[in-house]
Amino acid sequence: MQIGVSSKIDNLDRGVIGLYIRWLRLGATQTFSFFTALLAGLLLACGASWAAPTQTVLHSFTDPDGSNPEARLMQASDGNFYGTTAFGGTVPTGAAIGTIFKMTPSGIVTTLHSFAGNGTEGGIPSTGVVEASDGNFYGTIGFGGANGLGYVYKLTPAGVFSTLFSFSSTDGPGPKGELILGADGNLYGTTGYVAGSCFNLTIPKPAPGCGTVFKISLAGVFSTVYTFVTNTISTPAPDGNRPGAVLLLGIGGNIYGTTEGLAVGLATVFKITPAGVLSTLRRLGGAGGAGHFPFGGLVQTTDGTLYGLRETADGAGSPGTLFKLAPDGTGYADLHTFDVEDAVGKTKYPTRQLFLGNDGNVYGTTPSAGGAGPLLPPNRGSIFQVTPAGVFSRIFIFSQKFASGATVAPNGANPTAGLVQGSDGAFYGTTRCGGAGGLGGSCGTVFKLDAGLLLSSPTAAIALDRTTITLGSSATLTWSSSNVTSCAASNDWTGSQPASGAQTVTPAAVGTFTYTLTCSGSGGSANGTATLTVTPVGAGAPGVSIALDKTSITLGSSATLTWSSSNVTSCAASNAWNGSQLTSGTQTVTPAAIGTFTYTLTCSGSGGSANDTATLTVTAVGGGGGSGSSGGGGGGCVMNPNRGFDAMLPLLLLLAMGWIARRRVS
Repeated sequence: MQIGVSSKIDNLDRGVIGLYIRWLRLGATQTFSFFTALLAGLLLACGASWAAPTQTVLHSFTDPDGSNPEARLMQASDGNFYGTTAFGGTVPTGAAIGTIFKMTPSGIVTTLHSFAGNGTEGGIPSTGVVEASDGNFYGTIGFGGANGLGYVYKLTPAGVFSTLFSFSSTDGPGPKGELILGADGNLYGTTGYVAGSCFNLTIPKPAPGCGTVFKISLAGVFSTVYTFVTNTISTPAPDGNRPGAVLLLGIGGNIYGTTEGLAVGLATVFKITPAGVLSTLRRLGGAGGAGHFPFGGLVQTTDGTLYGLRETADGAGSPGTLFKLAPDGTGYADLHTFDVEDAVGKTKYPTRQLFLGNDGNVYGTTPSAGGAGPLLPPNRGSIFQVTPAGVFSRIFIFSQKFASGATVAPNGANPTAGLVQGSDGAFYGTTRCGGAGGLGGSCGTVFKLDAGLLLSSPTAAIALDRTTITLGSSATLTWSSSNVTSCAASNDWTGSQPASGAQTVTPAAVGTFTYTLTCSGSGGSANGTATLTVTPVGAGAPGVSIALDKTSITLGSSATLTWSSSNVTSCAASNAWNGSQLTSGTQTVTPAAIGTFTYTLTCSGSGGSANDTATLTVTAVGGGGGSGSSGGGGGGCVMNPNRGFDAMLPLLLLLAMGWIARRRVS
């Protein structure tokens, strides 16, 4: 099903009607501002960036294949989309409660796993999956596992499901938020809050029940990166607690996240360095209910700016506010409060994960205002855009209608997950209800929204944590890409690679090794290269130094070159001298002409090569001053001592004539 130009016009008509109703309530002093805003809105709606967004329902869930998707999708290196549903599915016995599915870009859905809902496997996945460097998919379930406190699972592309790690009370029970792939190749995530376990009457102390940040290797080796501490009556937790949103792998390998806190002013935005050091960048809210409780993860732009969502004020009725801040915690600003209400209903309560589009704008979703019936507004959720300047726009509204005594939403309703931008430039997402299944029971959709954005060219970047190592040592490759569906390694590594990841390399020989990554998408292909030099054990970087005892001489004079080197086995001269040279030594040079002469020495060893240069200027005899003992006669008032009294005679005559003239005057 497609909702195209006609839906766009309907949405615009509703907005204009709502603006007209609001104008009737305005005083005369507000009329100019109103019509200015109206004109700006019409221009925005008709602009190139608003080129009739077209929504296509790719799949409607009906229960056997899943129901009620609540997590965002991810596009894997094979070009397909992967996601979860909170309910539905098919198992041999009992009732399934959730699925993991694969969907092709054309909308063909395959169920890879249905959760059995028993004590061990649990179910109701509310988070999506992440693709790791091994090509498998990983995710979390908040209950079940060996201890009933949740677990991390692994799923192969063929659908083979296994438990990677089960949480215990000491690990931080109840994993929350999606996993992310760190720069080191490990998976990172958070555990949530356990009621009654995050308060201590004496002093703050670490408590798994306050939440943790953890990492786990692809082999299942688990470790806690940070344990948040308890609050006391007089001392709030220094770094907040109750992390709940998905983490963000940011620029430089840093990990960013948020905590909800337990009271106003205790929520935080935090950063974890690659070394595992946590620091609080910003506390949100404060006394008087100024707003706290961030919900949804952060996104980061290429200039490092972080964007996030928080409650506008303390309380369940808070409509939500979009904020931004610098990566060091400075420059905090609220950009937009979600409290729009017009002819198509309310736009409030943004859901979970923001998304940064390739146009530099922030995108997200809001759910329905709720209810059903013939007199309710048609709004069953929306997709919004906020520019870096804070300009808010709804680019699509999920509409409902009343037909044959029932309220239906054929293009989906209640989007509760964030968006993802596919390699074709379009947005992909899910709605919890609507579609062929209606608004209740087994329902939900996967949709595509072509928002008129330009198709982005792929990007690929690869780097090493060091460029030179000794034989037997290792270096870490880290790479990332965007707008791609596949990546392949070449030169000194091979095989298909995920769109981003990390890998340790340990070359087995001395030499230079090149690692190239080529990534492709519908917008083309891109590649990046990193080079590693391996030297013998004990070998250092070569060093060369060459100098002259004087920098300028007259023709026929001489100067002395002196040079030395280190970690080299051979040296060669070039430019004004040539031939093989010792690794250290001296040599007298006597240029046979006037001019500038350059002496270059290049030395090589197992650690590479290095060079240095010295320059000598040769002048004509008597043509100018020099340096050292070889300086000749110059111009000006310098007299030739060989001329003796003859050189003084003109000066004596002038003095005598002057004396005679003065005597006559007197």
